[in-house]
Amino acid sequence: MTLETRTIHASRALLTWLIRATAVAMIAVGLYWIGARLVFALLGNGDLISAFKVWSGVGSEHGIFRGLPLTLIGAVLATASRRIARWVITVPESGCPSCAYARPSDAAGPCPECAYGSEPARQPDPTPDPITEPKPARR
Repeated sequence: MTLETRTIHASRALLTWLIRATAVAMIAVGLYWIGARLVFALLGNGDLISAFKVWSGVGSEHGIFRGLPLTLIGAVLATASRRIARWVITVPESGCPSCAYARPSDAAGPCPECAYGSEPARQPDPTPDPITEPKPARR
C-alpha cells in the first residue's frame, strides 16, 4: 500500500495537533498544581518557603514537585511536536536511496538520475605495470 503525500501530511497534522493538545493540558495541570501550592502557602502561613516544605496530608500530591516536571514535559512536547510527528509518521522509502529520484518500485537497473546501483567504476591498480610503463631516462 502506497501512501500519498496528501495522506502523509494529513496524518502528521493530526498527530501534531494531538501532541500539542496533550502538551497544553499537561502545562495547564502542572501550572495549576504549582499555583495552588503557592497560593495555599501564602494564605496558610504567609510564607513561600513553606510551599516547598509542607505536605498537605498523607497520600496527597505535592503540587510543586509534581507540577514542575509535568509543566516542563508539556513544554518540551509542544516545542518538539512537529519533529515527533515526522519521526512517528515516516515517508515510505520509494525511489532511489541516493538521490530520492521517483522511480517505480519494480524498476530494474541503475538510477537514471545519479546512476546509483550501477557497476562501480574500477579503480586503477597502484602498482605500475613494467611492460606498459615507460622507464625513466638515464642521464
